[in-house]
Amino acid sequence: MSLASKIRVLHSLEQVNSGGVEKRRLLLAQRLDPSRFEQRVLCTTATGPLAHEMEAAGVGVVELGPVRSIFDLPRYVRAARLIRAWRPDIVHGAVFEGFMTGVLGARLAGVSHIVVEETSYPTNRSVKGWTLFRLLTSLADHCVAVSPEVGRYLVSQRAVDPQKLTVISNGTERPSVPDVATVHDARAELGLDPDAFVFGSVGRMVPDSNKRFDDLIAALSALREEGCHAQLLLVGDGPDRPRLKDLTLAAGVEDHVAFAGYQRNVGLMYALMDAFALASERESFGLVVAEAMLAGLPVVATRVGGIPNVVSEGITGALVPPFDPRAFAVALSALARDPDLRSQMGAAGRERADRHFSADRYADDVAAFYEQVVAQVSR
Repeated sequence: MSLASKIRVLHSLEQVNSGGVEKRRLLLAQRLDPSRFEQRVLCTTATGPLAHEMEAAGVGVVELGPVRSIFDLPRYVRAARLIRAWRPDIVHGAVFEGFMTGVLGARLAGVSHIVVEETSYPTNRSVKGWTLFRLLTSLADHCVAVSPEVGRYLVSQRAVDPQKLTVISNGTERPSVPDVATVHDARAELGLDPDAFVFGSVGRMVPDSNKRFDDLIAALSALREEGCHAQLLLVGDGPDRPRLKDLTLAAGVEDHVAFAGYQRNVGLMYALMDAFALASERESFGLVVAEAMLAGLPVVATRVGGIPNVVSEGITGALVPPFDPRAFAVALSALARDPDLRSQMGAAGRERADRHFSADRYADDVAAFYEQVVAQVSR
């Protein structure tokens, strides 16, 4: 293509719902210069508001339907026909089904530049999964990692060609800041005491989730046993929510945990918190951590995956071992006792996130990457 032409990018995803990967594609839909880039999204299914927001930003969303099996050849043929008809310069696949459909469909369609993106910290991937990953990566021209730690893991442990690898750290929008009256009303609606130390977390509530909300409930119980007037705000929804509610009953803290459900306006939720906590057993980046930092919150999170690249220990928050509710309780207790420390860490976190993990920085890095890709001679 001529560099004077628009660069056509087709994003191939598993689904468009409410996840972090889809939010990053919405960010690109809204922030990549439309005079330089034209974008579309190919996915299995699209539900919820993000797909509508993408289309409102001028990025069409095409659904292929659910994946029946990895050997669903007719699906890849349909994808190839759609890709060939639109003639993208780049096919950018992320999340396993989108990764696979994007690579195979793009190869069948003869696309010049194929990009795959590792959005997880995949230490728990099966042998079969890694075999497919190596095959698909060998068919791609570029591999993007969402954090330096993911990039190091792919090169050192999974033999990804470092010449193919580019690290583009995630970025996110600064959450909106609600007015005082709105915060007051939400606090009352959720049963949060204005005098309590409120820590919170955000994520999907699904069985076998690595978010480990259980550990935060246990940490709350430990805090209250020590006389700390603490409450926990959990933001998110999913089939594991009833079990988590039962767990609060068993721990005797049911009156001190607020389940807010899924919230599109996370800015309001962060405004209700004094600190943010993430108990994940693995994280490729920790996008909600960066989001909470942009909201000015100190963070207590597990020292796993890409999180230490986001949280500056002792400056913007604390890092603790995974699977250790007691360590969470100790770190949170220090924040509960010291409002000045919370304020200091929150301000430092906002400054760090503004500099390194903003939406503008992310969009600029992706734009530069795409331009570099199309400038290269295709193989």
